[in-house]
Amino acid sequence: MVLDRARFVLGREGLFPGFLSPFDSRLDHVPLHIEIRSPSDKNLPVEHLKSLNPSQRDILLDMGSMKHESVLDAFMLGFDRVTIDSRSEIRELGLAHAVSSKVVTRLVLENSLQELPKDIPMILGHLENLREIVPSHLLLVTRHNGVMTKFFDLAGSNAVCSWEWHLAPAEGCRVETGTLCPASWAIIHEELVGDA
Repeated sequence: MVLDRARFVLGREGLFPGFLSPFDSRLDHVPLHIEIRSPSDKNLPVEHLKSLNPSQRDILLDMGSMKHESVLDAFMLGFDRVTIDSRSEIRELGLAHAVSSKVVTRLVLENSLQELPKDIPMILGHLENLREIVPSHLLLVTRHNGVMTKFFDLAGSNAVCSWEWHLAPAEGCRVETGTLCPASWAIIHEELVGDA
């Protein structure tokens, strides 16, 4: 069964979009995808993270971290799944995945729809290198509409079948992925919790 997660960004004033409080009762039984947009691993917003009550909820914490220490800190706060960026040094990826089998490697495609076809060999090469280092959970985040669908059109079944995919498309909703059945989708929260 594919899991839908309500997707939010954690800010100082709460969860965006919608300015939801982490204590909002509509979030109590909804799996969450929480993204942190912090300029460095040293600025992990511990107090804000604690307010999410992670040990009582199903949360994939998407920190974009490149350091295993931040991943460990998030697990110590009670988060169930935590990401580490795929661009991290090999040592950091290995140490993060040694912490827990619930670490998810995060791959962000900044490519535009026009750039993707020429960049696909480099992306697939990166995935092949990752496959030798990390377990199978991979969060794919796209920044432009249409890129996720095009990626799965171009990637080929060998690259796709090698991973357990968690998908966060730019569109904020499920998109066409061919025959792929992902482990989870990160989608706009209104579909799961209603308007804020």
